[in-house]
Amino acid sequence: MAAIKGKDGVVSIAAQPVAQVKSYSITESTETAETTVMGNNSKTHVPTIKSWEGSVDVVYNSQEFTDTDLLPGGAEVDLILYPAGTGNNYNGKILITSMEVTGETADVVSATINFTGTGDLART
Repeated sequence: MAAIKGKDGVVSIAAQPVAQVKSYSITESTETAETTVMGNNSKTHVPTIKSWEGSVDVVYNSQEFTDTDLLPGGAEVDLILYPAGTGNNYNGKILITSMEVTGETADVVSATINFTGTGDLART
């Protein structure tokens, strides 16, 4: 199986491709409840609620951020992440939770968009 090149990835938020993506991440988690009882020698657990969150790092473009879909505190929006550019993807509803803009003397201004999933993260 051929490796997937990170440079081919595409991120779409609110049905619009996000321009100038430098990197992205998605983290999936499952909370657990302890089921250990007297007499057990080791703790036992069961899975309970799943969650997911992530971020997208982009080259900052002020025109891109006039769209409120990319700003914190807005409505729930769709996320589609194509790791290989097309084909298989991750998709679900997200809420933008924060955005950080950074700049350095010898680099371009960049922004990090952080989000949390609401509902299931699907793989297609």
